[in-house]
Amino acid sequence: MREQMDRDPQDETTLIGTLIRQGTNILRGEVDLVKAEIERALRHVVIAVVLAVFAAVLGLTAMNFAASAAVQVLVERGWEPADATAAVAGGLGATALACLVAGALLLRSIGFKSGRVRRPGRR
Repeated sequence: MREQMDRDPQDETTLIGTLIRQGTNILRGEVDLVKAEIERALRHVVIAVVLAVFAAVLGLTAMNFAASAAVQVLVERGWEPADATAAVAGGLGATALACLVAGALLLRSIGFKSGRVRRPGRR
């Protein structure tokens, strides 16, 4: 007990200062780590978006060639060119609409909403 009373306040201040500095250094290290992880994830997202856009462009180009070939086949089978074009365009439009509806239903099923929903009883 006597030992505790004889402690130098300067030692305690130094110890507290050291603890604060170490805590601050740990916190800075954690912040730097989080920043590095976010930058890495962002690079991956950018690469994924670029690849997705490239895939979409290639897909649209392939669909254009397929549609052209489908129109040619229908014309060769006796369809009028305008009717063949309208049929292929209608089929592609219906497919696009089905994809949009499926995407909207998927987003709805995972709870993606534009507005924030409040829980009852919370402010």
